[in-house]
Amino acid sequence: MDAFGTNLSLLHWGEDAAEFKPERFIDTDTYRWPRDAFLTFSAGARGCIGSRFAMTESVCILALLVRQYEILVPSDLELRSKAEQRDVLLKWTTGVTITPTNSRVRLRRRF
Repeated sequence: MDAFGTNLSLLHWGEDAAEFKPERFIDTDTYRWPRDAFLTFSAGARGCIGSRFAMTESVCILALLVRQYEILVPSDLELRSKAEQRDVLLKWTTGVTITPTNSRVRLRRRF
């Protein structure tokens, strides 16, 4: 099964499947995101046994970064609109993996 193709399936994710929209993964009273359409760690009985650990570890690291650092856009993007900043920073190229093309940020220690 083509995990990359399934992860970008218009059938499961809609016309904007290739756009970065983390809110897709938030369940609401009227929406439950399709777990079987997210195959990064595979699915079913033969899925990755470390997927839950990897997801939990990612959340912990992100929480630690956000707690200890203020995340800022690069100096050359400060005067642009939020939409332009997002477009520049979240652009990626597609190949064997999805690779960010311009993922620069500045970190400033909070305390």
